[in-house]
Amino acid sequence: MDSDDTDSRPEIASRLQNITTEAGTDVRFHCTVTNRGDSNIQWWYVSGKKSIAIGLQFGKGISHDKYHVEETSNTSDITVSTLTVRSVHSEDEGMYRCVIRIPRVAYPAWPKENGFIYIQGHKIRSFKLSVVDVSMTKYWMRYLKWNTTNH
Repeated sequence: MDSDDTDSRPEIASRLQNITTEAGTDVRFHCTVTNRGDSNIQWWYVSGKKSIAIGLQFGKGISHDKYHVEETSNTSDITVSTLTVRSVHSEDEGMYRCVIRIPRVAYPAWPKENGFIYIQGHKIRSFKLSVVDVSMTKYWMRYLKWNTTNH
């Protein structure tokens, strides 16, 4: 690949913001892409070990009850894709990813940017592992105990 091909590759021009908000509000992520060419912009929700495709855009927006995606272009080489997550709740908390899908380029090389949604007042359950020693007259035993806490 020559340097002209590298210079014209799409890029994400700004970082996605991490957003802390109250439950029930709408949240918007803006992904600014330069040199888009024939690439596509995808949005993903990443939760634990699974990734859920929110939308693959081919130059048009998508919309359904939970998510709305739209694009705007103010010049020929800058496109802004906006993901709106409607009425967020604890199950919407997590990582959202903007990915530029470039034809003829393998996935690991696709530009991507992550942003997080955090819900104010959402209790996070964590676990604490304790080692407990128990001694009886003749026997001694050690076991593990899980304690749950809410933060």
